[in-house]
Amino acid sequence: MKLHLFLFFCCFFGATLLSCFDEFGNCNPVPEYFTIEGIESFNKRFTNSGFNPWEPIAENRAIRWDEFFIRFEFEKSYTASFNHGFGSELLALDCPPAGYKGSKIGIDALFVRTVYDYDSIYHAGDTINDITLMNNWTFRTSDFNKFYSISEYISENAAGVREDVFEVKLTNPPLNDGLFALEIIYTLQDGASFFHATENIRLIK
Repeated sequence: MKLHLFLFFCCFFGATLLSCFDEFGNCNPVPEYFTIEGIESFNKRFTNSGFNPWEPIAENRAIRWDEFFIRFEFEKSYTASFNHGFGSELLALDCPPAGYKGSKIGIDALFVRTVYDYDSIYHAGDTINDITLMNNWTFRTSDFNKFYSISEYISENAAGVREDVFEVKLTNPPLNDGLFALEIIYTLQDGASFFHATENIRLIK
């Protein structure tokens, strides 16, 4: 038992020492780019407090429309494999994450559609890009007021998708309280297209 403990501490502290010597960016190779293979989504409620000011929303739960947003994350693969050497798990703490340069292929078009009737203008199946804003990630309470247009997102990511996550929220209230869900079609410059439907929630005016 003592021998096992001795070996464990040698390995642990040895790896820690190596990570200290590696603080100037001598990292194990990581893949620089990701390839988009699908999309998943998570309904969120903006809590307006603390760091990462949001909480997950269960399917069919009721939520005020102006506290609601959806986070989309790409299902992805990477262009290279990790090099798992001695102490690589600790060394990786000081290294950039896999896919840190984004996708080499940019976005061509993004369409956001409402699954249900929303108001007197937008009905089930209609594209609602005009009342949809986007963000990368809501880290702070101030970020919730920094969402921008879909056209701006497309322009910024046309040469290559920068982040593996994005968020959307609505600018207008629904006509009535009721079920809400989105469908998105995300098309890349090479013609690849990804469809995703979000879970239902109940929006409250």
